[in-house]
Amino acid sequence: MIKSDEHLYTMSRSEFAKSIGKSREALKQDMRRGKHKDNYIYNGKQYLFKPQETVREIKSVTIGTKVTRKINRGNHFEGKYPNDAFRKHNELKMLAKLKGVVDKEVLDRLPEAIEIAKQQKQQRIRDQIKQTVPKNYGGFNTHKPYIDIRTEWKTLFPKEKDEYDKALEDMPKDSGGYY
Repeated sequence: MIKSDEHLYTMSRSEFAKSIGKSREALKQDMRRGKHKDNYIYNGKQYLFKPQETVREIKSVTIGTKVTRKINRGNHFEGKYPNDAFRKHNELKMLAKLKGVVDKEVLDRLPEAIEIAKQQKQQRIRDQIKQTVPKNYGGFNTHKPYIDIRTEWKTLFPKEKDEYDKALEDMPKDSGGYY
């Protein structure tokens, strides 16, 4: 006769959950995930558990400490906005802040300053373009920003002139041209 150890399984699911420091529903989830396989049997109508010798450790959770979230401040211009309305809303708030801090004379001169800044930026870009040297990829490119030398087109294999072409060259220029 095979000796079984069914007499060791004496606790119900609720009692076992309370002994390991979990709720009954948390224990059910653990069982679905495959935990506690060696600790229970099913006798046809209910689950029976073996009593645990070791008690589950209580994890060190300090009550009263608050984990603060780091707020990203000052990233209004390079921010990843989900839509344009959020960006405009932040710009309006920044403008309102400027109007409250900056006096009226500075705000009146602000468009002129923006125009001057745009002109300086355009001039800086033009200077950069003039300073750049185009790369020579094997062509007839000179090391100047632009090519200002032009040559006439010459055929590689010129054809010999026939009698008609020679006669046209010999004809005086004031005779009226072709006929």
